[in-house]
Amino acid sequence: MSSEIKIKRRDVLTAQEAADLFRRIADQIEAGHSFLLDGLPITVAKQVRVRQEFRKEGIEQSYELKLSWDEQYDDTAKLGEEPEQDRKDDDLPEPSVPPLDLPGQEDCPRMREGD
Repeated sequence: MSSEIKIKRRDVLTAQEAADLFRRIADQIEAGHSFLLDGLPITVAKQVRVRQEFRKEGIEQSYELKLSWDEQYDDTAKLGEEPEQDRKDDDLPEPSVPPLDLPGQEDCPRMREGD
């Protein structure tokens, strides 16, 4: 027997309100491995798969943060080993969109040199 609960929420927030929302959810997860979504407590597993995607098309930009976990996630499994159904080719860039090379930790000294 399987069950499904799906909640979709769309808000228009200022940048500060969006930051406050992320901060509130992060604080709740840190304090009790759960957070509230429309009054429903969502329990987060010890190991969470995280996917981030940034897309810019013309003047429109989007950032998606996806957290996923299994209720009975085996703590001995490695996070890099995702179930087969989660491995999709959608992580690959589209042929018309060049990959975005973002600066990492190793680029920090070079970034300061440009100041």
